[in-house]
Amino acid sequence: MNDYVKLTEDVAWVLIAAIADSSVVPSAQDLASRLLTRNVLRHFRVETGKEELLRVALRSARLEESIDFQILDLKSTMYKGNGDEVVFVRDWDGNSEGVVGYSDTISAFRDRPEAESILIVIDEQRFVQIEKIARDCKLVVPR
Repeated sequence: MNDYVKLTEDVAWVLIAAIADSSVVPSAQDLASRLLTRNVLRHFRVETGKEELLRVALRSARLEESIDFQILDLKSTMYKGNGDEVVFVRDWDGNSEGVVGYSDTISAFRDRPEAESILIVIDEQRFVQIEKIARDCKLVVPR
């Protein structure tokens, strides 16, 4: 728990900035730079229930997940449980209290309906190819 508490937002941003300045892993450098400049990767909303069909269509075109594209289930970005679990926040005095007590926003989102998935284009050079496959197969929501 102490290591988790030490990983503050400012520490995370310093690490992201260091990755953006490094050329050791070019793909990580690009993603970190995009994050720092708020340059969002191109993406599409996936038709409900079509995630696996889209994944198969993209893989059959020799596109690699996590390199060329990523299908992200948006519900995984919000903590959600059966109601018995509690996520804690530790205050400056070291006291822990459930996060719902600190955030009306998190409290409101906790019981929201599940969200859809999105297709994120990681390799910008593959954008046209990925878009064509996704639209031709009618697996993404039209804009």
